[in-house]
Amino acid sequence: MKMKGNGMRAVMVMVMVLALSMLATTVSASFTQCYAQCFGSCVTTKHTPIACGISCLKQCIATPPNDLLYPCTSGCAYSKCSNISTEQNPAAEEVETCVNSCSQTCSKKH
Repeated sequence: MKMKGNGMRAVMVMVMVLALSMLATTVSASFTQCYAQCFGSCVTTKHTPIACGISCLKQCIATPPNDLLYPCTSGCAYSKCSNISTEQNPAAEEVETCVNSCSQTCSKKH
């Protein structure tokens, strides 16, 4: 009987590791998905890529406003990353890379 309990425990651990790895993938993909959807909707109606970029960055950046790094990260992202997207291409992966570099820069400064 103990073997079954240990086997079941091992299976549960493997399931949890798999679930956590899937969650990590989902979390990293969430900015890209959020930004691409937001930008696509915005640019269809407003036709202003930079304004849509800023609006979607505000909506999709995961750093909460009460985080001490938020002013630095968001300011950097708005100024450096909002002009990457065009009406034809949201370039969500490039924008995400830009936002991540802002986060790294800001965390080194503080």
